[in-house]
Amino acid sequence: MAVELSPDLIEKQQKADAAHAYLREVQKRLGARTCDDGTTVPVLTSEWTDEQHAEWQAAWDAWRKAAEEVQAAIARTEDRLAAETKLKRLVRHPESAEAA
Repeated sequence: MAVELSPDLIEKQQKADAAHAYLREVQKRLGARTCDDGTTVPVLTSEWTDEQHAEWQAAWDAWRKAAEEVQAAIARTEDRLAAETKLKRLVRHPESAEAA
C-alpha cells in the first residue's frame, strides 16, 4: 500500500526542520557542545544573559511544538513508519525521493 502524504503534513515537516535549524544556529551562536549522538546542548547556560536564555528557550519550544505536530499527524496514518520515512526523505532529500 502506497503512503500518501498530504501537503499539510509536508508543510509541518518543513516547519519543524526550519525550527530545528534555527535552534541549532542559536545554540552555535550562544555556545553549545555536541554530544556523542550528534545532538547539541547549551554550555554554561548560567552564564547566558536572561535575554540569551529566553531566545534559546523560545527556539527550543518552537522546535518541540513543530515536531510534536508532525508526530501527531504521522500517528494518524495507517503505516506510521512508512509515512515518517517517506516524509523525511521527501522533505530532506527531495532528489532521492523522486527516484524512489
